[in-house]
Amino acid sequence: WMRHAIGLARLGQGRTDPNPAVGALVVRNGRILGEGFHERAGAPHAEPNAIAQARRRGHGLVGATLYVTLEPCSSWGRTPPCTDLIIRERLGRVVVGATDPDPRHRGRAYALLRGAGIEVVDGVLAAACLALNPSFHARFEATLPAADTPTRPPDNGRLSAGSALAQYDAVARLR
Repeated sequence: WMRHAIGLARLGQGRTDPNPAVGALVVRNGRILGEGFHERAGAPHAEPNAIAQARRRGHGLVGATLYVTLEPCSSWGRTPPCTDLIIRERLGRVVVGATDPDPRHRGRAYALLRGAGIEVVDGVLAAACLALNPSFHARFEATLPAADTPTRPPDNGRLSAGSALAQYDAVARLR
């Protein structure tokens, strides 16, 4: 199901900035009740779109499972928090691909949903879900420019004299 949600998220890529592209679907008994994606910045997120489609089709959502590529938002912005809707609709389980890197949301949805008695499974196809929004995730990572961030020596175990890592190594030995 998460692969299907990833496919939905791809439909919004390039149209949601500064927000991430997200896909979601509501499932019960092996059947998709509703699906959606975040279509553009300021528009409803993927989760409300999937839930709205399920309701338009006449499906009850109590106890259903929501698959979503990114942790649902948990605070007000241009749209209401998705966690409020998920709790209000009494979904039984939320399966998340990747944790939201935004400090306003990071991990908060998990606590809110679990506190409401909703089962949360996270990290499903996380690498593929993270790959949907590399610039969104990079914006929240505190990193130095690549030349200033030594990580490890090359695979051959040798440092070339002009490499940033070799320069870092030389400075570190002087300290």
